[in-house]
Amino acid sequence: MVPNGSFEDHSNCPFLQDQVTYCNFWQEANGCTADYVCTCSPSGNGVNSPFYWMGYQEAFHGSCYMGIGAYGDMEDGIDLLLTESIQTELTDSLLAFHKYRISLFVSLCNSSEFTIDNFGVLVSETRPNKPFECDTFSAYHPQLVVSYLTDTMNWVKQEAEFVAQGGEKWLTISRFDFNGPSQLAAVSTNTPVPFLNYAYYLVDSVTLIDITDLENLPDFQNVISPNNDGINDVFILPEYEFLFQENVVIYSRWGNEVAVLNSNNPFWPENTFTDQNVHSGTYFYVFSASTKEGKIIYKKGTLSVFR
Repeated sequence: MVPNGSFEDHSNCPFLQDQVTYCNFWQEANGCTADYVCTCSPSGNGVNSPFYWMGYQEAFHGSCYMGIGAYGDMEDGIDLLLTESIQTELTDSLLAFHKYRISLFVSLCNSSEFTIDNFGVLVSETRPNKPFECDTFSAYHPQLVVSYLTDTMNWVKQEAEFVAQGGEKWLTISRFDFNGPSQLAAVSTNTPVPFLNYAYYLVDSVTLIDITDLENLPDFQNVISPNNDGINDVFILPEYEFLFQENVVIYSRWGNEVAVLNSNNPFWPENTFTDQNVHSGTYFYVFSASTKEGKIIYKKGTLSVFR
């Protein structure tokens, strides 16, 4: 779902800093420019891998990665308002109630004096966009937060799971001050860049996958009173736009099958006047459906009938 998540495909090989848009499908989300680092870049220009302008690091996968300045100010106290970012549009919008896992590999650069508590990944319906600012995105809460990463030698896998609200289609990697200003922690073992207080992160191999199970669906209807008063008279087959061939089998408390619901027969009981075989008590249901990938999934529950 993340196009070019390993940053290998590019329209041009980067030859200067701030050339994120040379990486196919990726762009900046604000006025500050991150760095696209590749082995194909000429040596000595600051974006050659493994010797980039802030240190040394080989790509986790392939030959390219991104460098993102998540925090920076001048040592004389002049705030640079530095928050760099990268962003892409997903290949598909996320589906409501689906569960997703997002992951990426991160390394703190060798010359970072600081690490921060709120570097992260946001998946959102609307596109975060501050084209003329280098400010952080304080109005958004990322699904994945990388807090106080200190490893400058290795690529560290970071991942998180979340349930989508539906319609999310933008993925943004940046600093997010969702809980107030960034909290800094010094990384004293690193050799800093002169005149900069910096927290600079390297990112590679970004993925987003659907790990849906029906446990994430809303609770089904669990009470009916078939007395024809227009309120909860029938059990209605649940339908979801992201599932296919929905089917419900209803069983009595003794395990006898009493009804099968599908798209042609979506209600139980079919007639609240004439169907007197539906007695008060507890019934059980098994809901089944298939995903667009063909996976069959199930959900079980109870249904109480009051007459």
